[in-house]
Amino acid sequence: MKTPQLNNPPDWWQHSKSAWIDLQRFFNSEQILLQDNWLELSEGLSNHNYRVTFLQHQYFVQIIDQNNRSLLPQFGQIEIFDNSLICQSISNWLIACLKKTEHVRIFDWFENSPVKSSSFDQPDFFDSLTEFLVKLHGIALSPVNPSLGGHYFDIHFHLTEYRKLALQKSPIYAKHIESLFCLSSQFASSFEAKAICHNDLGLSNLLWNGANSQLKIIDWEYACFSDPVMDIAGLVISCNLNHQQQQKLIACYQQKAREPLNFDRLESMKKLCHILSQLWHYASRSD
Repeated sequence: MKTPQLNNPPDWWQHSKSAWIDLQRFFNSEQILLQDNWLELSEGLSNHNYRVTFLQHQYFVQIIDQNNRSLLPQFGQIEIFDNSLICQSISNWLIACLKKTEHVRIFDWFENSPVKSSSFDQPDFFDSLTEFLVKLHGIALSPVNPSLGGHYFDIHFHLTEYRKLALQKSPIYAKHIESLFCLSSQFASSFEAKAICHNDLGLSNLLWNGANSQLKIIDWEYACFSDPVMDIAGLVISCNLNHQQQQKLIACYQQKAREPLNFDRLESMKKLCHILSQLWHYASRSD
């Protein structure tokens, strides 16, 4: 079969030519020219998402917005799908990544229901999530392990980058941004990078299929050697868990991990995550 020459995107294509060429090489068919096969989904700040139907198979396609690459992590994160040890440990919670370039990411499609804070009251969902956290944080790697390439979450660099972006995008809030940045140093001193973490656990990155009791975790751009307590704190803050849900999460995590959590550090990490979310809000403003 002759490979179609589709280097020139169709009229309806609104993204880069490089992204189109990457997709052409993957699908290798003129059927990707058909706009009807593309269903646009909600967008992120640095990507455009689609469900693509091709030969009765569905894919999740993510186009990277090259104009907003500054919003993507700049530190050395783990290429999660290139690390066999990590993938083997948490394979039950991963969606197969079929292609990954600087312009495009293609995954198998996973049918799911919106996750809400109330989902944490569902036993199957809660059990799978805490099992995932324990498995991820228990992977036997270290920041000096060659398989990691020395990738770790430098909290001070991260805060500095968020501050810089926030000041660029929201200069009229400079006083408040500087105040948040100064306050963050009080809590950043409690940060301890000692396990593989996702670093961006929120409702939009948790996909739940209630019919099959399957949980999948997506958006691994920030994954690296980091602080597991901050991973849990980020989940609490971003998912707006109530006190009872937090207590249940902590108790179940400790029981499965067979290791107690430091509650003082957890409170510090919750405050740090709250500051990070505020800085991110200012950094991602478009007005």
